[in-house]
Amino acid sequence: MSVLQLSVDLSSITDTYYCGFDDEDPSEMEAPKLYGRDKETLKLLQIYERVVSTKRAEVIFVHGESGSGKTSLIDTLREPVCQQGYFCAGKFFQDSSGTEEAYSAIMAAFSDLCDLVNQSADYGKRRAHLQEALGEDIHMLSKVISSLSQFLFLKQDSKFLLGSDSNDGLSETSPIKFMDACKTFLRAMTSPEHPVVLVLDDIQWMDEGSQQLVVDILEDAELRNVLLILVYRDNEGEKFVQAMKSKVKSFVDLHVTSLDSEAVHTMVTQNFCIPTSDATRDLGELILQRTHGNPFYVMQFVEMLYHEGLLSYSGDAKDPQQWSFDVDKIRRETMVSETLSGVLQKKIQRLPADIQETLKVASVLGFHFKNRILSEVVITKKQSDMTTTESNSSSLDSSDAARQTVKSSLHLAEKAGFVERTSDGYFQFTHDKLQSAFHDMVSTAERDQLHLIIGEAFLAHGDEESMYHAAVHLNRARGMGQGDAQRVKLARINLDAAKYCQQKSAFFKIALLLRKAYSLVPKRQMWSKHHYLTLEITETLGRIELVTGNFSQCKEICQQVLAHVSSVYEKINTLLTSVEVHVAENNVGACIIAANDALKVLGVEMPAKIGKMQVAKKLIRIKLLLHGKSDEDIINRLPVMKDRAKTTTVRLLVYEAVACLLRGDDNQTAYVSLLAMELCLTEGMSPFSANVFSLYSVVQLALGNQSRAFRFGNLALLLVGDLNRKEPGMLAVTVVSTLVTHWKERLQNLSDPISTALTTCLANGDVLFAAYSAVNLACLQIFIGGNVVDVEEGIFSTYSRLACDLKQGGVSQWLEPSLQFLQNLQSPSETWRDLTILTGDVMEEGKYVRSAIESKLTYKLNILWMHKLQLAYHFGFHSSVESLLQDLTCKLSNGLRYHFHYVVINFYGALSSYEQYRPTSQRKYIRKARAFKRELERLESRDCPNVAPLLTLLVAEELSLKRTTKKMLEAVYNTAINAMSDAGLVQMQALANERAGFVISSYDDRFAAKTYFLRGMELYKYGWGAVAKHDWLQEKSERLLGNVDSPEESNIRANLVGNTISVEQVSDDDESRSH
Repeated sequence: MSVLQLSVDLSSITDTYYCGFDDEDPSEMEAPKLYGRDKETLKLLQIYERVVSTKRAEVIFVHGESGSGKTSLIDTLREPVCQQGYFCAGKFFQDSSGTEEAYSAIMAAFSDLCDLVNQSADYGKRRAHLQEALGEDIHMLSKVISSLSQFLFLKQDSKFLLGSDSNDGLSETSPIKFMDACKTFLRAMTSPEHPVVLVLDDIQWMDEGSQQLVVDILEDAELRNVLLILVYRDNEGEKFVQAMKSKVKSFVDLHVTSLDSEAVHTMVTQNFCIPTSDATRDLGELILQRTHGNPFYVMQFVEMLYHEGLLSYSGDAKDPQQWSFDVDKIRRETMVSETLSGVLQKKIQRLPADIQETLKVASVLGFHFKNRILSEVVITKKQSDMTTTESNSSSLDSSDAARQTVKSSLHLAEKAGFVERTSDGYFQFTHDKLQSAFHDMVSTAERDQLHLIIGEAFLAHGDEESMYHAAVHLNRARGMGQGDAQRVKLARINLDAAKYCQQKSAFFKIALLLRKAYSLVPKRQMWSKHHYLTLEITETLGRIELVTGNFSQCKEICQQVLAHVSSVYEKINTLLTSVEVHVAENNVGACIIAANDALKVLGVEMPAKIGKMQVAKKLIRIKLLLHGKSDEDIINRLPVMKDRAKTTTVRLLVYEAVACLLRGDDNQTAYVSLLAMELCLTEGMSPFSANVFSLYSVVQLALGNQSRAFRFGNLALLLVGDLNRKEPGMLAVTVVSTLVTHWKERLQNLSDPISTALTTCLANGDVLFAAYSAVNLACLQIFIGGNVVDVEEGIFSTYSRLACDLKQGGVSQWLEPSLQFLQNLQSPSETWRDLTILTGDVMEEGKYVRSAIESKLTYKLNILWMHKLQLAYHFGFHSSVESLLQDLTCKLSNGLRYHFHYVVINFYGALSSYEQYRPTSQRKYIRKARAFKRELERLESRDCPNVAPLLTLLVAEELSLKRTTKKMLEAVYNTAINAMSDAGLVQMQALANERAGFVISSYDDRFAAKTYFLRGMELYKYGWGAVAKHDWLQEKSERLLGNVDSPEESNIRANLVGNTISVEQVSDDDESRSH
């Protein structure tokens, strides 16, 4: 056996133990032999089988030191998984050259998944399901998932998306939209019949975009039938990994430790066919001491022993197990301090010089590299090293020789186990430690030279991907960009590279490339000679800084652009960005000021002070413009607004109107909304016309013109359905649903449209509209009695995405009262009063109030007061209810008086006033209660279906204050209970039972009262999920009635009256949720 043959054999053993994920058919792959990993292998298999049986998603974090065999351990799952499901994997690499693309490992795994599904029997079903689920997002993902186009038979569209001339500015992809599409892809490609094991290796080297995407996947409550395995090295990226673990409710932590002496001994003797003896055990102990039981290090160390003559083969065909070694000699001649890096350096030094030089160049190219590019770089480097006296023919001869050298070097390096081929025609190093070792051998000056040569080589190819690689390498070459001409050239290259990254949705790389491009443009010529280049860079960079959450940088860039650009049309995109950054920061006051400044540039001068007179004039103007126009005329016969300045003006007016609405400024809300309406009626329809019509309907509601409000609210919804892009109109859906439609439809019917609006706004990055939709959806679900656990899960998902993924900390505050409210309903407390204070894990009430007052956001305070009002009533603090009602009724703007919140306020106001009358007999409380009740009756007279069930309970409450028979009271309370049940208002149904229990107990019918109390408690606990409220009612009822058994108690507990959910079923659901 030759030295080279043994070297290749040893390397193949190393590859078997430390193998990456290749592209062979999983069914044809043989699981590598592992030593000392039986427990870990069994644990992995058990968790996978649990995923198969429970159909849930699970997460495993696998970690250990480099070379400990983490990848080989996980690969043992491949064979059992592929019998039924799909095993797909991707690996992140230490990107010393900076050329690794964003999301590389995740998209490689997704691409593998496409290939595996493509070979399965249910390919057609998965393909149809994926197309339906992704919709238009298919084309966005096809640019990053290499196999998706082939999987769905798509034609690639290579058009640059960055800096598009879209009139509405909404065609751009946002980070959250991309992440939603990735999660949808994963959900659509899994099924109970075919679970997926998704492995992401070396996550400590994830790029920033991948980090956010993985966190988003971990928080996806809808993910099923997936085992996600995240692999990382100990002591690398620990801070990020710990942060990621905090996002997961439950996970398995699997630590891959070093091998023990028995495992090392077995590994050496079995791999080298050495008979077990005392000498081999001594050798195993010595190897363990030198390598600390690291499997990769063990194989490298044994190979070193062979090459240094300390382990020799003396066998033949008759006796192949003859190996010679002297343990004492090995102990003397190997250092205890010998590191893996030192062993690898010795291994590299045994290679011929040509191979070393070739792999040094390859290490600068990156972990992956193309033979063609490598050859070009080696040839160019050799030519640059030649003296000027050498002839052209010598140069040509040297080029041919260089190509041959590279080819043979890669061939021998592949045989020796340094590099390997990939299925896409690339080469890659077999281990990142090898790449690092070669990279460390290149001097700083030589690296600069190589980066420059590599960049020029990629630049010569001219395609979009090559432009990206050219930019990365040229940016790292310190000799590049010395003169103005070179700097401008490199700035353009970076801009083109950013456009390529836009196709890949690599937002953080886009930002890095654009910042580099901006820094390269000569400052003294930036806005003169290089005006248009600077404008394109800064305009786009401002937008990218906005969507990635770098608000201060975004504002600085916008200020600079607006200071140097004079043309209105050159300012348009930056004007929008300058307003939207304040929206994202939740700075409504700054948003209004910025919008007014932007509108002034566009030729719209806002009055210094807006009063009723200005609003009246605009109303007359709109009335004249609408005179004689039917709905058909408005929807189909108005022209399409084509002027970008006009469409931008409409969009800015919508932003300002919403900001004014949230601040509770009625006159300014009305004036700005009417101004936008006037522009639509005179200039034509824009993508934001649906929002304009919805705001106009709110203005009409505030004026008491309910029929006109309904008309234009419905027109707004029609416009949303008509738009080619539905994103701009999602605000209209929420506004119309919460302020207009609820007067004609049941509250339960509003959840779906508001939820759709929320999802679309989040995906599109419209954080202000998303927050508004989320808050309204939460309040709606809470009032109708949606299960507290489910509502909390939905809100928390939105909250975390606003606060973390989009870095919209200010806007996410809007959801804090709802989240804290739900936690209070589920949390035990020392005193019931503590539960009426919205301070806890989510928020601190005082801080929230100060923030709302500073930002002059009345809407934020309304949300807080609404939830405190409900908590104060439910836990019996009626004096607090009275105080909160005063705050709410004083601060509500005219527009918000027609919000469904207004129904809630009046309902609880009446109930609490009746409660305060009972112990005091003060007539003022009766007058207050009747005033609240009359307001609800007025709303009912306008055919509002949501008021009638509530009024039935108020009728029963007022009747209970009079001398009435118990039988009559039971009848009216039962009517109220049935009305709440028919309306699907679980919380109100429980409340009606609770009130009936308290009232009937005053007639000394303890059994009947206990029956009502039991019904209420069961509905609170199992229907609504409010455990704290259940406990409060239980305590109050036991104190009032003592220990009394109701004759109906067993029936109530077995099957809730008026509720189709049995106690046992709900208990199972609760157990499932807690698991």
